[in-house]
Amino acid sequence: MKVSDFLKLYKQDGIVQTIAEAIKPNEHAVIKLKGIAGSLDAVIGSAIFSLNHQNHLFILHDKEEAAYFYNDLQSLLHPKEVLFFPTSYRRPYAFDEIENANILQRAEVLNNINNKSSSGELIVSYPEALTEKVINKKALLANTFSLKEGESVSAGTITEMLADFDFEKVDFVYEAGQYAVRGGIIDVFSYAHDLPYRIELFGDEI
Repeated sequence: MKVSDFLKLYKQDGIVQTIAEAIKPNEHAVIKLKGIAGSLDAVIGSAIFSLNHQNHLFILHDKEEAAYFYNDLQSLLHPKEVLFFPTSYRRPYAFDEIENANILQRAEVLNNINNKSSSGELIVSYPEALTEKVINKKALLANTFSLKEGESVSAGTITEMLADFDFEKVDFVYEAGQYAVRGGIIDVFSYAHDLPYRIELFGDEI
């Protein structure tokens, strides 16, 4: 049996359909599920998301439990449908040890929420990550810089902007928050995507 067939059985279940209907945006339901073991919580969550495609936030007890739940959801749905919202820090309460990969994941979640996908977002997190303050929508838009092919902009303007945003200049980019310059080529690893961008300039034209 394929995973899609397995999930389809749960989507057709009357209880799952009742829950999906009860948690629609205009409803105010408090539902408690008992007797759930193993990965059944992820199965039910995936089935409900597949039925109503609205924003879902799953809050687990801690990072480890959230990571297991996140992996279960990824195995049931398309991996890109599931987002993980971690704390920015490398270790709990180590506020001077920031993990760029975690900041990237947080930024991806915020960008997806800001763009308001019609299919909804499925986000997995835990209390420590949710209590960490995030940038508000207005400030996020004000600190977002976008470029388009054919647009005219100088290399100096781009690198100055990256420096203002505290990006680190390196020889080769390998993590978020870095950029590299080689002639008319600028590689940027932004916090908005899990892969770096390459900007090629012909004079001042992208």
